[in-house]
Amino acid sequence: MNAELQLQAQASRASAPIGSQLRSALAVTPTTHSDQREEPPHAHPTTQGGDHIQAYTVEQVAEMLHVGRDKIYQLLRTGQLRSIKIGNSRRITNKHLAEFIASLEARK
Repeated sequence: MNAELQLQAQASRASAPIGSQLRSALAVTPTTHSDQREEPPHAHPTTQGGDHIQAYTVEQVAEMLHVGRDKIYQLLRTGQLRSIKIGNSRRITNKHLAEFIASLEARK
């Protein structure tokens, strides 16, 4: 039993410097709470006129226009609706949508 107490005492003495270093490091490090985090300001892309640019998926545009996804791809293939490509993804901006709708209204 005496040997067991000696091992515990040695372990305690060995970890004491580490514990004091951790305590001093924690005392120096300012604590931040989740509500105090500083987040970088998000720069939203804008047009030259200052309007915010919104980019939609093909599925989102199909839902907005109440048509099928295949119809949107057909409009893209024929050039009636423009889009941009980001990697393998196709996105349709609010400007592209506005141009498409304006072209439909001009046909009337």
